[in-house]
Amino acid sequence: MNQKSGVSNFFVATSAPSTYTPLSDVTDASGFSYDDGPAENGSNREFPVTEQRLYVINRSGTGEASYLLLTQDARRILSYRVHTERWRVTEGLMHFGAVVLGTHIYIIGGFHKGRAVVLNKVFRYDACEGEWTECGSMVQARAKFGACALDGKIYVCGGERSDGKITASTEVYDPATDTWSKCGMLLAPRANCACAGYGKELLCAGGFHGGAAHNNLWIYERYRWQEMDEHYPHRLPYNLDKCAIATVANTFYFIGGVSTIDSKKCQNEKGKSGGDNYHHRSSSTTTKNNTLKVPAPSRSPERSQRIVRFQTQRRMFSYTVHISAGEKIRHGQQPDLISPWNFKLPPLIHARHSAGAVAIGHKIHVVGGTSVETGQMVQVSETFDLRKGIWEEDFTLRKCDVSNVCCVLLEVPKIAPSERTNKYRLRWVMW
Repeated sequence: MNQKSGVSNFFVATSAPSTYTPLSDVTDASGFSYDDGPAENGSNREFPVTEQRLYVINRSGTGEASYLLLTQDARRILSYRVHTERWRVTEGLMHFGAVVLGTHIYIIGGFHKGRAVVLNKVFRYDACEGEWTECGSMVQARAKFGACALDGKIYVCGGERSDGKITASTEVYDPATDTWSKCGMLLAPRANCACAGYGKELLCAGGFHGGAAHNNLWIYERYRWQEMDEHYPHRLPYNLDKCAIATVANTFYFIGGVSTIDSKKCQNEKGKSGGDNYHHRSSSTTTKNNTLKVPAPSRSPERSQRIVRFQTQRRMFSYTVHISAGEKIRHGQQPDLISPWNFKLPPLIHARHSAGAVAIGHKIHVVGGTSVETGQMVQVSETFDLRKGIWEEDFTLRKCDVSNVCCVLLEVPKIAPSERTNKYRLRWVMW
């Protein structure tokens, strides 16, 4: 009600399809709505062909998926206004994989907490139409696995099976045939492993098995998984689980995560690699101070029990593939090898695991995650400037559950109003 004039303004709209996205949810910082199209007053403003989005997808069962708009070149965030969608497909679904292939998001497997079952289902989301399509199912149901897109296909690595056991199997999805097929076995079972690809390179790093995290770094070559080149360090600097991974050109950045320290192993095998040496099949018991008491395989009284300590990491390090050797000092001498590892990167501002990470322009954005020590989720996102080499706090997702998320970039084709099947007509009535 306008108190001065005594005139009321009413907004009346015809009925709209249930899949329609409100205009207020697609408005950028300038106030222009992409759904408005060219103005009716004769303006020749061009209709955007695509919309670049940064999706933050919840993997704790809330069904939330939030996104921010990027610039048309996808080099920076255009607006910090958060748009939140509710996906029925992911409601009650935990620890699934989310991968972008083309202009679609694929939701893969996961654990349904309401039905208490691990799934092999795969769904494809068309953000342009707001529609879901069920795709071909995986050969094996799994959750807590690594997933990534490479060369037009989707790869999944390891994970937890329906019987609770951790698997080493891997599969590949071909969208042309809508089928999954097996593609070898990891060198050891892994859950929560980091999986990423660049060019023709597919890597699987870290993960959880046998009551502790591991420091493996495996590569998929010639249709089988194997260790990295013997001339380079082929293990992570420490055992790591639930870390985020971002790819910038030919460099993989490993961010945060949970590390495990075996106190018994530190005492008896100081200086040796953690690796797979402490795999076991016996049960374990959680204790205070984020420790895990694990019975040792030996029967001797002094080795009857070892303690595994969990710690949320702030550290970040990188690995570069296809790095060239240094110049030869003199004729006939071997070239000086340059290490592909960089362990001197600055740490995160907030320690976190189960976070999402993605590279946008010359920055790496890290969103969400949880701290083992406090049990609280980290709502403040932060960015790492690759040019300046510093971390800065960015934005906060206050109304969303970000305890376990993943981040993906999606290019959404925009449909002009004149080409839409279902049109939403608005009219203003004043009296």
